[in-house]
Amino acid sequence: MSSIDEWWPQRAIDLLTRAGWSPGRAVDVAGWRAELAEKGFVMHEAAEQVLTEFGGLLLEADGAGVRSGRCTVEVDPLYGASLRPWLDELGAKAGARDLYPLGEVDWGHAILAIDPDGVVFKVWGPGVTKVGKGRDALVRLTEGDY
Repeated sequence: MSSIDEWWPQRAIDLLTRAGWSPGRAVDVAGWRAELAEKGFVMHEAAEQVLTEFGGLLLEADGAGVRSGRCTVEVDPLYGASLRPWLDELGAKAGARDLYPLGEVDWGHAILAIDPDGVVFKVWGPGVTKVGKGRDALVRLTEGDY
């Protein structure tokens, strides 16, 4: 699915478009898949879907959001390449398994990871927050709606 979801606010659509996203966008994830496989990660379908549509984008957002501050998101799974044991440990505490890195939030303040069910987690220090499902989670972060 690579269309605009009905609930996405116009501000989020504008931000995505400025960053280079468009309906039907598809990037090749083979390089990320191979590099992260060397670190012990197996790219599952949920990760592949989000990375295919949003991989390589820098979504710059700031200011007040719906429930919290709006987050800048850089969709590049290599930010989590060396964090396999940490993601496994924190994922287990949050009831998640097989977390696959998606990118980073607010210039490295947190890592984004996704489980095979499409649930996206914001992982920082000792904390884990469920953000939402799949592609909508990225929009929720940029809107401060999680």
